[in-house]
Amino acid sequence: GDQEPLSGASVNLGNFGYAPDIATVTDAAGRYELRGYPRGLSVLLSVGGPEGGQLLDRSLRREAAPTQTAIDIDVELQRGLFIEGRVFDQADGKRVQAGVQFVPLPENRFADEHNHHDPGTQTDAEGHFRLLVMPGPGVLMAQVHGGARIADHEINPYRQASFSAEDSKRVPTTINGDDRYFTIRDNSIRFLMNENAVKLLDLAPNGKSVTCDLPVDPGKTVKIQIEDGQGQPVNDAFVSGLADIWPYTFRLADPACTIYGLGSERSRRVCILQPERRLATSITLTGKERQPVKVRLAASASISGRALVPDGQPLADALVQINYAGRSASELLRFSALEHTQLKTDSEGRFLEDNIVPGERFSLDFKLGETFYRVGGRRELAAGQKLNLGDVTIKPVR
Repeated sequence: GDQEPLSGASVNLGNFGYAPDIATVTDAAGRYELRGYPRGLSVLLSVGGPEGGQLLDRSLRREAAPTQTAIDIDVELQRGLFIEGRVFDQADGKRVQAGVQFVPLPENRFADEHNHHDPGTQTDAEGHFRLLVMPGPGVLMAQVHGGARIADHEINPYRQASFSAEDSKRVPTTINGDDRYFTIRDNSIRFLMNENAVKLLDLAPNGKSVTCDLPVDPGKTVKIQIEDGQGQPVNDAFVSGLADIWPYTFRLADPACTIYGLGSERSRRVCILQPERRLATSITLTGKERQPVKVRLAASASISGRALVPDGQPLADALVQINYAGRSASELLRFSALEHTQLKTDSEGRFLEDNIVPGERFSLDFKLGETFYRVGGRRELAAGQKLNLGDVTIKPVR
């Protein structure tokens, strides 16, 4: 930022895989030269300051004409500042390992000037981090790595992040069903469902380091026991909603398990399916329940019919898609489907899906090639309900 030549800066020339990357380092006068780049391709130049310094990296794109043999690009690197802190469990104060990143908000005028992408950093074993960022308003975020195990599966046991009441005045959260997100620079969005801690920071452009610790909330845990209609344990069930942060769906050999990261202000839908026995159910948990919670499965529901196109011909060999509205049910279906062949209509357009989770709203879609068809409206079925739609004439939606 002071127009002084910078030696030892890394310079990389690439084009997202369309051409091999070419790299070099600036000399004592801050100069660099990159040779061998194909003509006619747009140029993506990435420049980073010397290792351990306080200069922000920068990326620039330039278009090159097919006849052009050389491009001169001068790059000015701006000074950033360090955020230092620690990620810790707010219940017991213990260190937590996590990934940490700073994202600029839409009103951050430095974001366009710097054109800097923060790749983030990782905490050390004690939860400490040190991150070089641009000045201006932005959100410091942490995503925990593991921390608990369910059977042989490692999960993130902490709750999704939420802004404090004060921070929410400047960073409004949009809620759309199970999704919660906020807007960052370039009007892109960040989902809170992927983060465990968020903190609004307005960083002065004076280069001075800032300290900010990030507590993560373990919430409440609830132990459940999965039973059939006769009160007998059910093994090998798919359970979705085990945690607040993905991945939260697994097939569990044991009928007893723990649900992590619950909170009363945002309840959790937990969906369970034992496909071979055609048993399923869903429950809502807040963390206040008396434990263990006995979850009794009931007969799964089914939907059948015959899909026809507008001219009366059967929609044959089309994929049958159940699209649940809730994220736990949707992930349950996605995960369980990995073990089974995808359901298709037969030569007459007939179909039968017989492992619908009772009480969960869904839409029924079909896909043939790149064309989608939808049976209008969402519906939910009761335990053991067998819904036959008969002949259904459907039109392509795209």
